[in-house]
Amino acid sequence: MRDNPAEGFALIREHPLAQLVVVDDSGCAHATPVPLIADTGAARLIGHLARPNPLVTIGGGEALVVFSGSDAYVSPSYYPSKRTDPKVVPTWNYSTVQIRGTLTMHHDAQWTEWVVRRLTAHFESDHATPWSVDDAPENYVNKMVKGIVGIEIDIREMSVKLKLSQNKSHHDRQGVSEALDHRSATERAVSADMRAIHPSD
Repeated sequence: MRDNPAEGFALIREHPLAQLVVVDDSGCAHATPVPLIADTGAARLIGHLARPNPLVTIGGGEALVVFSGSDAYVSPSYYPSKRTDPKVVPTWNYSTVQIRGTLTMHHDAQWTEWVVRRLTAHFESDHATPWSVDDAPENYVNKMVKGIVGIEIDIREMSVKLKLSQNKSHHDRQGVSEALDHRSATERAVSADMRAIHPSD
């Protein structure tokens, strides 16, 4: 685990689809995928859920939010050291951020429309022709807003875990990174993450 909020917020920006987990009164855990953005100034995550989502029925309370970055299987064959020392096993490289806090549901239409506009502006910001909420008819937007609930999770605790071959030698990390560079886009992204935290590699 790493105590580095900047790394955590960077991963959230790159991988905003989270698993939001809450526990109901009977002790049963419920999870739902939801895109969230970090409002760092207020130390919170914001987003919205469809009203029929079971988590809306549960309401607010303690929540765990998990953001996952790129991940990849790591074969022992990627390690150059395997040629002289066969004592190696497969593993998995990944990046993740876990946030604990209190979930608040916002049923107020004004707050919910505000969060919709925040999310839209955030996710459309890198588009050549950004879509705006105002591009849709006002009565249609009002109808859509009534079908969702705004959510807010205060960031009480953040844990960042980057498992990117830190425990391996420089040469073995290079071997893993070079092998992943020739595989899928997701695996190449893991290689890029490895180089980001090991710039000397």
